[in-house]
Amino acid sequence: MIGGSIIAMVVALVLHDAFPDFPLAPGLDPRAVALAAVLPQGAIAMLLHAWVRRCAHRLDRTGRAVHLIRAERGISTSRAASLAVHLIAVLWLGWPDAIRAGLGFDPILLDEAIALAPGVGALIGSWWSASMIDRRLREALVIRSLDEGSALRPIPTRAGFVWEQVRHQLLFVLVPFGLISAWMEAATILVRRAVERWPALDGPWGSALDAGAQLAGVVIVLALAPLLPRVLWDTVPLGPGPLRERLLRLCAEQRVRCGPLLVWRTHGGALNGAMIGALPWFRSILLTDALLEHLNEAQVEGVMAHEVAHARRHHIPWLMAALLASVGGAWTIASLGSMALRAVGAPGEGAPGAVLLAAGAGMWALGFVSRRFEHQADAFAAQHLSGARPGGAPVPIRPEAAGAMSGALGEVAAMNAIPLDRFTHRHGSILARQQHLASLVGEPSDRLPIDRTVRRIKWTIAVGVALVIVASVLEALIGAG
Repeated sequence: MIGGSIIAMVVALVLHDAFPDFPLAPGLDPRAVALAAVLPQGAIAMLLHAWVRRCAHRLDRTGRAVHLIRAERGISTSRAASLAVHLIAVLWLGWPDAIRAGLGFDPILLDEAIALAPGVGALIGSWWSASMIDRRLREALVIRSLDEGSALRPIPTRAGFVWEQVRHQLLFVLVPFGLISAWMEAATILVRRAVERWPALDGPWGSALDAGAQLAGVVIVLALAPLLPRVLWDTVPLGPGPLRERLLRLCAEQRVRCGPLLVWRTHGGALNGAMIGALPWFRSILLTDALLEHLNEAQVEGVMAHEVAHARRHHIPWLMAALLASVGGAWTIASLGSMALRAVGAPGEGAPGAVLLAAGAGMWALGFVSRRFEHQADAFAAQHLSGARPGGAPVPIRPEAAGAMSGALGEVAAMNAIPLDRFTHRHGSILARQQHLASLVGEPSDRLPIDRTVRRIKWTIAVGVALVIVASVLEALIGAG
């Protein structure tokens, strides 16, 4: 959930600037706010380093995996604490306001970069500490590679490991945010200057022009964002051969435009696959080098089919719609509750309560829907490996098809040192996904239970989005009246 933590840090800055209710404790001394924002992050990083170093030494002496688990839990706890400190500093103490007071003006991107720096620094520090554990895991994999006769990968230095994480996880989120933020601030400045030059634009026309320019920038950046991995990450095209032809045939049979097939060179550090991009013109599929080395062709095709399923079943647009329905619905409920409280003379909760409710609803919906989509993508892979094709006759799910996808998930867990029963918010546990695949054996490919479940979820999302739109229109009409 590192990507989620980075997004949460960015969203906190957006909320701070979007709602006048933030910060919750205005007027504090900027120097005190700066100390409160920076010093705890440094303390978290130092405490984590001491803890991971202790766990690494005990792992060397005893060889017990419990110390590996303790180190990982310490890393996760430190990241959660770092995020909490950032949220408090931004939304409660007014950290961005303190920065602008110190600078004396509001520069494009500079204040946001400074506000993110303590939290990002603590995150980079967690990778610096985690490299001690990563090195030991890679050294253990060297022995496995020698036993299997597979290729040996050089073990990166500590700085090399940290740089890989910055490229693959941090910049992938911060670069689009930086582009969007710079565009929006620049658009506002340009529109303001246009209004000063042409006073006729003042009022609704100027507001509409500002909103349209900002929305256009956001759409353009998000549409082109899938191209970033080709620049930020170490990727090369998958070379010609039987495997490439097999994977391209998969895309053609499933009627999905996949774009280039890329090998993500992680130097054996990750075993995974990913489809990047919702729009077919900018879409690409990434398969890591370790995945291609350690999985057989059926398993690779299963992973590829899983990623194709996200496009074939339109999972990304439906996830966005689920967020819109849940966040919009929670916000509407909070607004109605605030209006009811004010109607009887009681103080309303205002923006902070609505933000908390909307954020909680969005996080719950993201996890609930995403986990079902992951199960459907796993089932899609089993369907494809069993011989099911669009427009073709239904076939029963074969044991070897479900087993190939289940085995691929097991290899992902083993190579990435992930316990099978570890639950993650968006993917659930690998064990639960393997059990779900096992339950599909013998089921007809056109009547899988997960497909019926997802259809019901999509209908619920569609109704929720429609209600949010109606509520927004009614609220606007009431406000205008």
